Amino acid sequence: MRVPWRLISSGHYDGGALALYLKVAALARRAELCTARVDTLAAMLGMSTRAVERALTLLCNPQDGVVEIITRRRTHRGGTGDSAERNTRPLAARELWVWLPVAAAGSMSPRELVLYAALAYATDRKMPVTDAELAALCEVTPRHVATLRRALADRGWITVHARAGRQGRHAYTVHQHPIQPVLGEDQEPEPVTPELTGGSGGDLAGGSLATKEDHRTDRRSCAAGPETSAVPSSRRRRGAGVARGAVDNPAAPPTFTGPCGAGRVSGTGYAGPGLQISPRVWAVLAPVRDLVADMDAWPLRRAARIIGEALDEFGRHVTPAAAVERMRARVERRRAMTAGEIRDPGRWLLGVGIADRGCGLGACEDGWLVHSGARCEVCADLRAAPPTLPPPPPPVARPRPAPVPRPAPVPPVAADAPPPRSAAELLPRHCACGQRIAAVPGRTQCARCRPPTTPRGRRRRPLTTGT
Repeated sequence: MRVPWRLISSGHYDGGALALYLKVAALARRAELCTARVDTLAAMLGMSTRAVERALTLLCNPQDGVVEIITRRRTHRGGTGDSAERNTRPLAARELWVWLPVAAAGSMSPRELVLYAALAYATDRKMPVTDAELAALCEVTPRHVATLRRALADRGWITVHARAGRQGRHAYTVHQHPIQPVLGEDQEPEPVTPELTGGSGGDLAGGSLATKEDHRTDRRSCAAGPETSAVPSSRRRRGAGVARGAVDNPAAPPTFTGPCGAGRVSGTGYAGPGLQISPRVWAVLAPVRDLVADMDAWPLRRAARIIGEALDEFGRHVTPAAAVERMRARVERRRAMTAGEIRDPGRWLLGVGIADRGCGLGACEDGWLVHSGARCEVCADLRAAPPTLPPPPPPVARPRPAPVPRPAPVPPVAADAPPPRSAAELLPRHCACGQRIAAVPGRTQCARCRPPTTPRGRRRRPLTTGT
């Protein structure tokens, strides 16, 4: 199902909301849309009813204002009626989305589902990612990301190619359904042993396996006699007989787990996971099984990845069985057209056996249309016209920005400068006698009419005579 990328990257939704969106989107493809009740959805997803209600609240009443699940109530006024009808909103024309299988919603934990969706998006976009980036997206620590990745790889949902990506990053192959390692002709599946840590095991005799611990037989101190206490001590000491030397590491697992070189290790010092190939890829490689047995690990891994991508691309137009048959016919036809002995099987498989030689159309196979058997017109045009490179675009003349006029500088004003005088004060003034008064602030008389002053600048007071 197509899931909006904003459900994973926005940070407003958790893994429970993502799982609920997947299940509702799958049920909404029916003619009557999704009419399952909350308890039914909780049973399908393996979640509690309260968790499903919280996820519905996030999807129906979001914080960012985009309603992902549209709900139509069908309850009457008296309390009777049917369950609510739910449907997902249609995606926009250029909205980012990621393709997730519906089975992942019920078989993964919420955080594992978020990590699986992030790896599926990064793999489809050919984006190398680090544990720190995945931890920021899943809101966990990088150490927890490694634990979640290991759990997905053990169940077959992803294949981790350790340090095979860009700049030492891990490369991933995301599967739409869980796969298991391919067994060789001389290998048998491991027997299933009952799980003893949960208190129950396989139904062999109609009963349950006991896991109750008897401390009287487990403790070393019980050898002294039956009177020894059976309560375990909280402090443990290293025994005198513990080895102090180096411990030999176990041998590295074989790289190939299929018929192609079972039991041998590719290179020296390799301790990575074994090669895991899905059954559909083995069906494509059926015409060249004799060549695959002599191939090394790297070309076989690369060929399996290319075949898987081609089958996914063909699966958008035809059924999965038809896509496998088309790819197998390509390998068989090119094997028959190859004259002479194939000295390098890996190089021949990557360069000839599975290489796409068409024009890029989904229905074109080596210049022929698969559905009609006619020649491809696009390939004919490409062969008739020699490839010419388009002329480079002319340089774009960028207009220069207009110069911005600078404002006139403002002269600085001293802090103790006198305030500016008005125009009336600057005009010439005259005394009552008709003489002109000097332009001195505060002066209202001319020099003749102004009384004389003392040497110290004080005016003489007129002498007054007593009566």
